[in-house]
Amino acid sequence: AGGCVVAMAFQGGLVSRETVARCRALRCARAQRLAAVAGRRRRSSGASLLCATKDIAQQRSKVDVRAAEWRYRGFKVGYFHAGTDVSDERPSVLLIHGFGASSAQFRKNLPALGEHYRVYAVCLFGFGSSEKPLQGSFDADGNEVRYTFETWSAQIRQFCREVIRDDRITLVANSIGAVAAMQAAVDAAENEEEAEMFAGIVQLGTSLRMLNVRKRNWLAGITAPLAMRTLKIRSLAEFFFEQIQQKDSLRGILKSAYAVHDAVDDELLDIIASPAKDSGALDVFLAFTSYDTGPIPEDLIPQLRIPTLIIWGERDTFEPLQLGRALPALNPQMVTDFVVLDGVGHCPHDEAPERVNALVQDFIEATAERIDRRSLKVSKSASADSRGGARFFAVLIWVIPSRLRPRLPAVSKAGPAAPSPAGDAYDSLHASSTHPRKQSSGRTRRSRTGRGLAYQGQLAVRVVAAGRRRAGRDLRESGPRGAALAARSAQPGCFPCASALKLRPSSQRPQ
Repeated sequence: AGGCVVAMAFQGGLVSRETVARCRALRCARAQRLAAVAGRRRRSSGASLLCATKDIAQQRSKVDVRAAEWRYRGFKVGYFHAGTDVSDERPSVLLIHGFGASSAQFRKNLPALGEHYRVYAVCLFGFGSSEKPLQGSFDADGNEVRYTFETWSAQIRQFCREVIRDDRITLVANSIGAVAAMQAAVDAAENEEEAEMFAGIVQLGTSLRMLNVRKRNWLAGITAPLAMRTLKIRSLAEFFFEQIQQKDSLRGILKSAYAVHDAVDDELLDIIASPAKDSGALDVFLAFTSYDTGPIPEDLIPQLRIPTLIIWGERDTFEPLQLGRALPALNPQMVTDFVVLDGVGHCPHDEAPERVNALVQDFIEATAERIDRRSLKVSKSASADSRGGARFFAVLIWVIPSRLRPRLPAVSKAGPAAPSPAGDAYDSLHASSTHPRKQSSGRTRRSRTGRGLAYQGQLAVRVVAAGRRRAGRDLRESGPRGAALAARSAQPGCFPCASALKLRPSSQRPQ
């Protein structure tokens, strides 16, 4: 129907009743509004209809988002996938949520980014649709379960190896997910097999971890330990956890985090509240709220070796903007930009998805161009090194023969015999090779670089190695031939083993 509207707009601007009926048949509110406008006004401009049908096409061509499961350390981990399969060559993107959320919070980003990239959104171990084993328990391999950034870093890298199976993955992470993403990037850079795993990081409202023991002020130093000791009382912890799961309480908490209150809908409430009902959710909550050690952004940002974009909400009440502005100065070479979104709170990807998706696309394209330029620079330096090595081996062709010429037996008194055809060929080769600048043209001299010089270098090595083994046997032949070779070997720069190896007919070679 959209194609018919565009075609008729360019053919005269007439919209028939049949086209209006087709638009009304589409199950799309935008299409119905377009049909209503077309019914009232049969004649419209081609540009306006084209824009309207583009909106319809965008809504009708949304990428399907598929849910899947993956096993990490023997436990189930849920994730979403949008875009094409692993065989596609498009860039890969991994979305990582924050504390108390899940991968479903990226519901507004997966379809949009999936039209351009292979997009994944994974639930961190212990959150969302992932299993929630007790802290201190053991996994299938006998390792202790700990809810730390090192655990989530290992999960992210293993997910990239086993599920995404691609290099140069862009991480897009919110809140504590940004800290986990930075930890994964730092750990990958220290591993040779994972050094090229990540292309860049987009941080959305990075958690500053103000309750960390190294960042507490005097007031937090008193209240935080007191609150942690209080929550260790199981009955009080269960009561508190049940209260924050109530829809009214949860809506109030989310509205304090979201500056755009319209984004706090019933779907978001279900996304946050449903995982909290799983077995072990309370223990994970208590384990992380008492996690007051570990890395902070000030530790990880200076160690980053990949481009990083930081996006911050102007009205973020959880992580103050004035404190976030100091992060780019920790690593100005890698932190490419710090973007502040007006009227946005702690979750920019859910409050302003259109702006965040556009920033992510621009960042991925800029990062790809940067990687291409760096690869081109490396290839140029490598080619220069290869040319230098080729020149070195070419010098060996002229220097080594005179240095490593084997000692020959004395020439017989009968005098040298007539040179053989092989000897004539060798003489011609020797005459052209001992004086390359006199016997060759300028174009030939200029062509002795690159692959040609590399081949000559390989030939020189083969000639020297084989000549040292066979020269004594080949050149100590009795008779006229040995005398002829011995006579030619007395010439300056001559290397007789080359004729023995390359230029003699097979019938004349020694058995």
